[in-house]
Amino acid sequence: MTGSDLFKLNESYSILIGNSSSNPAAYLIDNTTGKSVYSVSAYSSAVLSISGARLDDTHFVVQALTQTTLFAKIGTVNGTSISFGEQTNIISAVIGNAPVVALEADRIMSIFTSSSKLGIGISLVNGTTITQKQTYYLLVMLTLATSPQPASPTTTAETSACASAFPIPATATRARR
Repeated sequence: MTGSDLFKLNESYSILIGNSSSNPAAYLIDNTTGKSVYSVSAYSSAVLSISGARLDDTHFVVQALTQTTLFAKIGTVNGTSISFGEQTNIISAVIGNAPVVALEADRIMSIFTSSSKLGIGISLVNGTTITQKQTYYLLVMLTLATSPQPASPTTTAETSACASAFPIPATATRARR
């Protein structure tokens, strides 16, 4: 079992997500003292890996991999306590670690490996509800190789979908080749 995450939630508190042999927990850490002021079980059973990310000053996402299924839930900090929304199944048939990234307060990205492909799942967040929207698979699996290969979508439709999900800002400049 692997994984722990620590991130600043707001000026007063940080969140520590820790995985243990029994079950993972979320700890509310006082940024001044460094002490845990509250802890709560994030999942009711042991998980293979866990990660988390800040959404806003009072919300965060916790993502866990159990056997082969990737789950996520939203944590809410109210005063000095933490509560969780319902667990959402992000995707099945996942192996290894699966980090989560908050793209916005209302959108998260799950990164995972499934069927020997690197996958990216985009989910929407509304309050404590997560809705899995789109999954993209990249052609090249990340492995140790003698010559690195760029990852690219497997179809033209996936290329368009990735481009719309991850637009390049108008102010960005492209490197010359």
